[in-house]
Amino acid sequence: MDLLANGLTEELALAITHGLWRWLERNPGAEKENWPGWATGIVPAMLYHCPCCEFVDKKLGSFHHPGSAECDSCPLSCLWGNDCTGDATPYRKWAEAMSGLYRDQREGAVQILASEAARAARCIADVAYNRLMWLRKREES
Repeated sequence: MDLLANGLTEELALAITHGLWRWLERNPGAEKENWPGWATGIVPAMLYHCPCCEFVDKKLGSFHHPGSAECDSCPLSCLWGNDCTGDATPYRKWAEAMSGLYRDQREGAVQILASEAARAARCIADVAYNRLMWLRKREES
């Protein structure tokens, strides 16, 4: 089964994003590429392991770099504008916590960093879910 057989819609990108980041919230310390959704083959590999980045590329028909003007088309631009990697964004906080987990394996540090990673992942998952629900309600009306 190819989940994207009919193309990657904004709604589908948000649904996959929600599942990915909810899993990361529940598995602090895990990397995006380790999400079980990729291994099933139902969800194919995606640019930056990000359904929203993949959606932007498919929509524009060209490759983009995070932080570029094309990122205005990101389904989560409401969360971070056109740069998910910018200072103080939830993605940046998650990435920094993950980087810290690799560098500092002291017990107290691991607990704090894992908590920070989970909190940032929860934020992204929640916004993806809320945006998804908003899209669905808009489609119903």
